[in-house]
Amino acid sequence: MTRIWKSLWTVAVAASLLTSVCASAVVAQDDAPGAEKEAAEQQEKTEGDEIEFDESEPADKSDDSNALEQAVEKDLGDAAKSNSPEELLNLATEIKLTATTLLDLTKVVSLCNKAEKLGLDEDNLEYARQLRLSAQLDRGLALAQLFLDPDINIAQLPPGWEALRDNAIGDLTAATKDSPDIAAAQLGLGRLFMLADKKDEAKAAFEAAINGEDDSGEDQVKPLAYMYRAELQSDAKDSVADMEKALEICPENEPRLYSLYAEYLARVGRDEDALAAVDKGLALPNLSAPFDVELAKQKARILVRLHRKDEAREVYEKASQNDGDDVSAQIDKGQFYAMLGDYDASIALFTKLAEKFDGPGIYLLRGMVYADKKDFDAAIADANQALRRDGSMLAAIRLKGLAFVQLEKYDEAVRAFELLKRKSKTAEEKLEATTQIAYVISKQGRYRRAS
Repeated sequence: MTRIWKSLWTVAVAASLLTSVCASAVVAQDDAPGAEKEAAEQQEKTEGDEIEFDESEPADKSDDSNALEQAVEKDLGDAAKSNSPEELLNLATEIKLTATTLLDLTKVVSLCNKAEKLGLDEDNLEYARQLRLSAQLDRGLALAQLFLDPDINIAQLPPGWEALRDNAIGDLTAATKDSPDIAAAQLGLGRLFMLADKKDEAKAAFEAAINGEDDSGEDQVKPLAYMYRAELQSDAKDSVADMEKALEICPENEPRLYSLYAEYLARVGRDEDALAAVDKGLALPNLSAPFDVELAKQKARILVRLHRKDEAREVYEKASQNDGDDVSAQIDKGQFYAMLGDYDASIALFTKLAEKFDGPGIYLLRGMVYADKKDFDAAIADANQALRRDGSMLAAIRLKGLAFVQLEKYDEAVRAFELLKRKSKTAEEKLEATTQIAYVISKQGRYRRAS
């Protein structure tokens, strides 16, 4: 069985559908000669498994919708204007049977809407409604597939992706209102609600996916629904239960499930069970990159928590032997050395990285290791280095404040946490800064009375 989050729609198909709507919007907005050629060239650029996105400024949702509707009107031409409602419905049916793009599906929706407005008898009216919902379901699933992969990096999505998400939510909400038992639709809807930070709606959709009808034939939807719902649970014990149910359905070919299961087990203090789960993942047949390396490194961290540090180092070094100069891998190694308590090795690694990459994050990480080593002056120096490169880095300001507290430099600590409060954007961040200020002032008072 292929990876379950790739199976509902292939990425290539989803990319083609996404490209078609972007290209159609260009055609609709620019009637100058050569616009169609531009759209075709954009289509060629994004064919295949790798999706390349236009870096232009995002339009708002209404502009995207209007552009697509204009593209539909332009493409349909006189066919949507001169035909009877029954002829429009027949045309919608023909397009639906051969639909391969979002534009095709949008044509079906538009034609059904026009036919209804012009007037249909009772039987044709119900048929038009069902045809429109079918097109919305297909369109919503195609868009949802773009967001189903748990590895997706939201920061790398194209500008305006939220509009696509919201359009897909609208389509799948309409489809599931009429047919709530379609598990794949509920799964997609739940994932989209997650990305919209609507946790209650997401959990309800995943529950419906779990209880719905999975027509994939391979029980591919429910494991994903359990996996995503586990991420939303407020109690880690419930997350563990969800992952166990996912593994009951899909026990053999999904290393990610074992990795997440181990993560949730660790959260409830069951490190021995977490180690066993990772070992099961590592023993899966045909285990390949990147999961073999990720699981091995996860095992090394669990071994550290179990105070088996020599074994942990051996496992980690073997897993990382092919990392090369990859920056994220080197950062991970530096953090692992710090976890082991080998602070000198960690600092040396981050120092080499700082010589190559003069970014604030490297200095922050090294400063945190210095703090773990109880070299608080060096920690403050690195926090300052980070802040010279990014004056709004809250973690660096926080590190300075905490280091000043350890050095009993309470006036400097208060100033650092006051800066943290001013720079904070959320109520939770401001509350944390206020709490730190109150704590330092109380320490300061005790220190002055003692001296």
